[in-house]
Amino acid sequence: MNISSKKAQNTAWLGLCLSVVFFLVTFWLGAYWSARVLSFLSWQILAGALVWLVLLIQFYQRVLAEQEKLDMSRMSKAIQQDTIFSGGADRTALFEQAQKRLVFFEKWILPISGALIACMEIVVGLLLYRKATDIVASPKLANPFLAAILIVLVAFISFLVSRYATGMSSEMIWRPLRAGGSYLLLTAVLGALTTAAMIGAQYKYTVGLTVLEYGIPWVLIVL
Repeated sequence: MNISSKKAQNTAWLGLCLSVVFFLVTFWLGAYWSARVLSFLSWQILAGALVWLVLLIQFYQRVLAEQEKLDMSRMSKAIQQDTIFSGGADRTALFEQAQKRLVFFEKWILPISGALIACMEIVVGLLLYRKATDIVASPKLANPFLAAILIVLVAFISFLVSRYATGMSSEMIWRPLRAGGSYLLLTAVLGALTTAAMIGAQYKYTVGLTVLEYGIPWVLIVL
C-alpha cells in the first residue's frame, strides 16, 4: 500500500495549531490570574509547538519529494510511449533538488533543531525553577475551579491528538510523528495534574500547585 506523507503533514499542522493556541491560552491565563503554574505549563506547550513546527517542515519536504517522484514516473511512461513531454529535463532537475533538500534537512537541520529545542528547554527550565524559588509562600490562585475547567479541556484535547499521532507513527514513514505525539501526551499529563492541583486549591490545599511549580521546570530540564 502506498502511504503518502500528506496525511502526516496535515497532522503536523493540527498539532502545531493546537499547541500554539494552548500556549497562548495557558500563558494568558497564567498572567491574568497570576498563576505561575499555568505560565510554567505554557512553556512546556511552546516546546511541543516547536517540535510540531519541525515535523511540519520535514513532512512538507517529503510531500514535495513524493510529488516529484510521481512526476518522474509519469515522465518515464511518457518517454517510453514516445510522447512529447516538454520541460522534462527541468522537471528532472527539480525532482533531484527536492530530494537533495529532503536529505539535507533530515541529515543536518533535523538533529540541529532537536539540539536547539533541547537547549531552549534546559535554559527555560532553569529560569522557571529560579522563579519558583523566588517566593517561599504558598501560591495563591484566583478562580482556581474555573481555571481547572479550562485546563482539563486542554489536557483532554492534547490526549486525543497525541493518541492519534502516536497511532499513525506505527507506520515507518510516519514515525517522526511520535515525537510530537509524546509532547502532547506530556501536556495532557501535566494538564491533568494541574487540574487536580487547582481543584485542591479551591479547598485551600495548595501543596499540589507548589509541587508542580517546582516539578514542571525539572520536566523541561530533564526531557
